[in-house]
Amino acid sequence: MDRDSGPGISSVSITTAAQTPRASIVIPAFNEAASIGYVLQGFATLEGDYQIIVVDDGSTDRTKEILDHTPGLTVVSHAQNLGYGASLLSGIRAARSEIVVTFDADGQHDHKDVVRLLEQMDGCVMVIGARTGDSHFYASRMIGHRILFWIAETWTRSKIPDINSGLRAFRKSNALRYEALFPSGFSFTTTLTLALLKEKYPVRFVPIVTHKRIGRSTFRLRYGLRVLKGIFRMMVLFHSTGGLSEKPCTPSS
Repeated sequence: MDRDSGPGISSVSITTAAQTPRASIVIPAFNEAASIGYVLQGFATLEGDYQIIVVDDGSTDRTKEILDHTPGLTVVSHAQNLGYGASLLSGIRAARSEIVVTFDADGQHDHKDVVRLLEQMDGCVMVIGARTGDSHFYASRMIGHRILFWIAETWTRSKIPDINSGLRAFRKSNALRYEALFPSGFSFTTTLTLALLKEKYPVRFVPIVTHKRIGRSTFRLRYGLRVLKGIFRMMVLFHSTGGLSEKPCTPSS
């Protein structure tokens, strides 16, 4: 499949007939017209029943038009741009499956990795796609990533191969127990990872390779600073309360 082929949506066929799909796949999208067609086409190659949820986070390009002409989707629309984390939360709430997979709309993920993560969910609260050295990284973010990882690993006393990967599978009921902690921005994934690791729940990491995104990134340096602020907020909260009063369910198998 050509990653730069444009929308090309006419051949998309997504099965969503079952009442309870194998997994609900949440795709947050803000001005991703250059890539969303390619991303949606890829799910037609997966065997099994999946609910595909696209959250249009107030896009001003052709994203909404493409979604309107793609059959089989669950589309959640924000009237204005609320942020990556708010989009994920809207998608999680709309999920019909207990198992939720988050998948970025910019074309960096391989669709086959969704199946690899789901195969590792037995006995886990969350499985994270950990980006390897062969993945595409923005050099300008490397220093910030190293600081973030050091703080997170020191606080949780856990080895964290990837703290904020956009490709992950987790249980809806567990994630929603942390709803009050979730920020509206990019630190959503970091918050979920740290909360589960800090409370010693089973989290697995599966190596993946990501590609250079299609189109222009909306990430800015100030978002990285907000992530660090969010981590310190969590540290203070957990120190003062000893964690959540009601803990997530641990899978029995």
